[in-house]
Amino acid sequence: MSRQRSASGFFLVLPTITLSILVALFSFSGFAQNQATAKGQNVEVKDAGGGNKVEMVRNAAGQVVETRTIDANGKIRARNTVDYQPGYYVPQQATVSYYPDGTSVENNVKVTYDPNANFLSELVEQYEQSGKHISGHKLLHDPVTGEFRCWKWNAGTQKYDRVVCPSGEESGEKPPPLKRISQDEAVRFSRRHPHPQKGKKR
Repeated sequence: MSRQRSASGFFLVLPTITLSILVALFSFSGFAQNQATAKGQNVEVKDAGGGNKVEMVRNAAGQVVETRTIDANGKIRARNTVDYQPGYYVPQQATVSYYPDGTSVENNVKVTYDPNANFLSELVEQYEQSGKHISGHKLLHDPVTGEFRCWKWNAGTQKYDRVVCPSGEESGEKPPPLKRISQDEAVRFSRRHPHPQKGKKR
């Protein structure tokens, strides 16, 4: 929609150039549509109110593989991708949220599973609009041994620090190579380092 509005304003000033641009845009749109059709995908657009909209991309099986939230200014504010891998019971998931400019990443979250739907990893990152990584955590799980490993982002050193998970992660003690914990304990760790909430004052 933002492209259409920009093209309309330009059309009032330079009709000839605008006509060429519109032709190019329609050609590209047709090419993109053909590409989506070739992949068996289609895009469904829903009104989210207040001028916002949600775009859902479905694969040939009708599964939603990507969801995009677009604000009233035509800027993307969130993108969720779902990767359905052959032989896997549950998909891999990733969510990226953006600042109002629609390009600067605010939050990045990834969750992975093995073919048997066992949880493998969680990555949560939060950024300033300048691109500086300011907080986050990593949680890795070995479904065979039941062992978890945890890291917390250190904004001062700009690197991940290994922490004991889930208890003692802020004690400063040197973590052991591996520590067996239960699934419930892993969930408690994740809750202690939740996904950053949009609009939360930092």
